Amino acid sequence: MKTVSLVLLSLLVLGVFGPQMLVSESQALPDLIVSAIKFEKVQQAWDSSKKPYWIFNVYVVIYNQGKEGAGKFQVLLTRNIGESGSYIQACPSCWPWVDFIGPGQEKLIGPFQFNNANGMASTFNAKVDYPDRVAESDETNNVRTETFVE
Repeated sequence: MKTVSLVLLSLLVLGVFGPQMLVSESQALPDLIVSAIKFEKVQQAWDSSKKPYWIFNVYVVIYNQGKEGAGKFQVLLTRNIGESGSYIQACPSCWPWVDFIGPGQEKLIGPFQFNNANGMASTFNAKVDYPDRVAESDETNNVRTETFVE
């Protein structure tokens, strides 16, 4: 048994099995994350009560930190504008398709335009690979939440 182990170890060190034998299947998969949600102020306005608010753009930055490319998936942007804690789909076009993102690539999705009526904070939640169509090395890191406050 000891001799067999030494022979296998020697073959592995010499590269007989090749590098693919050293990488597990889960490590060779894509790993999609939302690396940022960015806000861009467009214009300040005032409501009928003379309270200021902003019209602003939202961008979602997605990144594939995995070892393989990921094809055809959606990004879902939801918004919470109340104190209830529940999120709703932010807009009809806030569910865009991404055809492909290679390993180590980043893509900017947007802009999606909103306003923060009455000057209230607007919290956005972005989920990449909605609804879980891509097999990934880590399925737990697909969501990011950021708040526009002004």
